[in-house]
Amino acid sequence: MEKFFSISQTAKIAEVTAETLRHYDRINLVKPCKVDEWTGYRYYSMQEIVILNTIKSLRCMDLFLSEIKEILSYNDFDKIVAALKKAEANADKKIAELNSAKAKITRARRTFTTADVEEYLRSVIVMGMSDALASSGIGVADMSSNLIELSATVQKLLLSRFKALGMELTAFNLESLSLPPEVERAIDENARLGVLKNNVDVYTRIAQADALMEAAKNPGGGAGGLVGAGVGLGIGADLARSMGETVNGATQSKCPVCGAAMPSSARFCPECGTSVKRACPKCGAPISPGAKFCPECGAKV
Repeated sequence: MEKFFSISQTAKIAEVTAETLRHYDRINLVKPCKVDEWTGYRYYSMQEIVILNTIKSLRCMDLFLSEIKEILSYNDFDKIVAALKKAEANADKKIAELNSAKAKITRARRTFTTADVEEYLRSVIVMGMSDALASSGIGVADMSSNLIELSATVQKLLLSRFKALGMELTAFNLESLSLPPEVERAIDENARLGVLKNNVDVYTRIAQADALMEAAKNPGGGAGGLVGAGVGLGIGADLARSMGETVNGATQSKCPVCGAAMPSSARFCPECGTSVKRACPKCGAPISPGAKFCPECGAKV
């Protein structure tokens, strides 16, 4: 015997509302299998419940009730399959749109780790330091001795950038500055040139000596052979003599006769042999070369 269900029982089984069933009845989508002629109560069988479940599935595919009604009216199986394929395509499109929306939401609520924040702040500080160093007017060689001034300049530039991030930079201190080895070598060479700027000849000879030392490290080359043959010996001696003259230049004097350079302590000129150490014949005080009177007693010499 076929079992019938009241409208409230059918609504509970199909998981719809009683008003939905009344609406489906009004639009001739799902009609009850019988209606009591005295009470007007609607009754549904398992066949209508199956149709209700089918409608629910089709509604999930975003089909309108009019489209669902048309599909249910088909007696041709191929038409039903074609309609379901169309509904499936619409469902796939909706899924793609939902996945895209989900990806956007995920990007919008992305969380940052402490490492991410530290890396970003480090880049902000590096850019601020670059701007501060460029505008400070402090030479590279003097930066290490002006760390306090540089720290204040960098902090001043970074205040607005940190404020834009909702942060406050209360202090900024540079403990040390390290330069690339190439820059340090350039600074050392510049200092070396500064010391020798008034002694160009000495610097030239030192450069020659450095070149000879490099050539000596390559005995197979032409320059190394010359050094081995003794050519470098003369240059080395010339260098030593030149440096000796520079070091002793402050204590040298000139011969009053021939003008040759000689140590101030020499008694005779190394070029012409002229005696340059004289004494006053009256008081015995030493007299400078070329003097005509004794600086002590005034006697003529």
